[in-house]
Amino acid sequence: MALQEVVAELNWLKSQGVVADYAICGAIAADIYIEPRSTLDVDVFVILKNPGAIDDMGTVWSALVSRGATWDGPYLQIGGWPVQLLGQGTLLEQEAIVNSVDHPFGKETGRVMTAHHLAAIALAVSRPEKDISRIASLLRSKQMDRAALMDLIVRFNLEAKWEAFQTLMGDGRK
Repeated sequence: MALQEVVAELNWLKSQGVVADYAICGAIAADIYIEPRSTLDVDVFVILKNPGAIDDMGTVWSALVSRGATWDGPYLQIGGWPVQLLGQGTLLEQEAIVNSVDHPFGKETGRVMTAHHLAAIALAVSRPEKDISRIASLLRSKQMDRAALMDLIVRFNLEAKWEAFQTLMGDGRK
C-alpha cells in the first residue's frame, strides 16, 4: 500500500482547483519527524476552494470517487489506504496547512505539516491516549523548532495546556 497513490490524488485535487491546499497530518506526518508508529489511516486537512458552499466536502469526495476512490464509512479508500479528509477548522489548523512543507512519497511530493504545528495541534486537542505521547516524541525530534512551537502556544492561547502538559510530564521548565 503506497502512500504515493494517496499523495498523487491529493496533488490532483489541488491542480484541478478542487481544493486550494492540503496537508497530511496525524500519525503519517508525525512519523516523518519521530520513530514510526503503526497507523491505519491517512488524515488530511484541506482548505476548500469555496469555503462555506453547500456540500463543499462532498465535491471533494465526488472528485476522488470519479477517479477510482471507494467509500468506506467515514473514509475514502485510495491506493489501499483509508483516507480521512478534514476541512480546516481552527485558525491553527489553517496556518498549519498553509505552512506545510514538501516531503517525498515515492515519486510524488506531498504537503506535510511541520513538527511544531503537529505538536501545537496535538496540544490543542490533548487526547491522553494519542496526543500527549506524540507531543513528547515530537519535542525530542531534531526537526522540532521549539521557538516556533512556543510562538504557536502563545498566539493560539495554549499556555494553560502547555503548563498542564509539562506538569504531566514532570517537567517544570517553561
